[in-house]
Amino acid sequence: MPDRNHFVSHVATFDMKTNTAELLTEMQNAIKNTILTKKFGIAFSGGVDSSLLAKICSDLGYDITLLTIGFSDSHDVVFSKKISKLLGLPTKSLKYLQMILMISQIK
Repeated sequence: MPDRNHFVSHVATFDMKTNTAELLTEMQNAIKNTILTKKFGIAFSGGVDSSLLAKICSDLGYDITLLTIGFSDSHDVVFSKKISKLLGLPTKSLKYLQMILMISQIK
């Protein structure tokens, strides 16, 4: 197991700009190699993960719609709408009751 000095040495050599660029490239490649269609929806909470995914997909030229499920005026739905507006991406919200009705009709 590495000792504390090994860890401190590793952190001291961390280059934020280079590592961030490498991470972005890896994420872009993962998206390009995984998503086989140009138009799709992203489950969207407006949090860091879904916002980052939405921004990268949009920058790569994908035609995306952000999808949020929740109660009408819940914090999650309100927040996701604000973030989708900042990103300039279309969003659709499905209320819990609508979702339950849809699921109950599937046989």
